Amino acid sequence: ACLHALVDDWGFDDQQFAEFLAPCCSGLLHRVLPACKELESHTLVFNLLNVVIERMGDLMRPHVEGLLALMPGLWSDQGGQSLVQILLALQRLVNVLGVESNVAYPLLLPMLQYATDPRQPDALHLLEDGLGLWLVAVRNALTPEPGLLGLLPHLALAMGQSTEHLQHACALLASLVLLGRDPFVAQFHAELNTIFVGSLGNVNERGHLLLLPVMERCLAAAPASAPQALQPALLKLLGMVLKGKESRVTVAAACCVLARLLLHSPQTLLDLLAQAAAQAFGLSWKAAMTALQAIETRQLLRSCTLAMTAASMRN
Repeated sequence: ACLHALVDDWGFDDQQFAEFLAPCCSGLLHRVLPACKELESHTLVFNLLNVVIERMGDLMRPHVEGLLALMPGLWSDQGGQSLVQILLALQRLVNVLGVESNVAYPLLLPMLQYATDPRQPDALHLLEDGLGLWLVAVRNALTPEPGLLGLLPHLALAMGQSTEHLQHACALLASLVLLGRDPFVAQFHAELNTIFVGSLGNVNERGHLLLLPVMERCLAAAPASAPQALQPALLKLLGMVLKGKESRVTVAAACCVLARLLLHSPQTLLDLLAQAAAQAFGLSWKAAMTALQAIETRQLLRSCTLAMTAASMRN
């Protein structure tokens, strides 16, 4: 408690504490933690370790490999909710490593494989923080790592069970598609459609405002593959707009997705949209325009309306 109060103090000087960093971490993990028998004690030790990592920042870098070497033993010795603390510590360590986080992959990827799987027995305790660690790893990755991208089936399975993790899922999808681009969308289009189709129409307005920008980002980041690969999800989204039952804000966000589709692949939208549906869509489009606030978004939609008209005339 005294050390926690010292490190977490407003006037804490990380430079002065640097010389004590190695013995502090070693003592916590080698002596204090093995002596703890209760979950509460484990939690206190890991909370202190997480505070130390967070406050020391880049000064932790020389000690990260040593801490990572201890994690497999800690992981095998702990269980249930204690594993959550290890995942939280790993999030901070990966952030410290930054673009060099690939050195942690031999440890990180097996842990993520387990912690993000909703079928494993500890899923109730681990899934949320496992998704958080996955997100941190993806955002610090320099290149598309198959072990990170290949976890998407776990996310699709989790989203099929519940929309509880929608916010984490949307943040992950946005980062994954920026990292993997067209190859990622082409390889995992089935899982992406499972997530989008299963969520569209089954979440509230706030949920749609999280989900729809991710669909737009897929189209923007993977223009060669996404228009064709995501047709089931785009078709459902188009049907939602045409029915006219969604809120104006949701329709406006949906129109941004369809506008992006028009910019990259006008023919794909025309393939999805019959002439009668196009007229109904035009009415919904005009209604949505008044719900938009950003001038840039209005300009995007206006330009895409012209693109749709030109594409219709060519056909």
